[in-house]
Amino acid sequence: MARLERAGMARCAPKLNKKESNDKWLSDKGAPWKKLANEKPKGETIAYDTLLNAWKNGKVR
Repeated sequence: MARLERAGMARCAPKLNKKESNDKWLSDKGAPWKKLANEKPKGETIAYDTLLNAWKNGKVR
């Protein structure tokens, strides 16, 4: 879009907003959340019997 704005299209050239910090955009209502420090944590393996016993005892995470 910036390239089109610089090129100056004949009709209806895009007009971009000025650059602002991410904090400003993320603080707006309806904005997406900031990325977490650990966005995709490593998975863990649990033994089936342990998981089954936890489920029976009502201690499932």
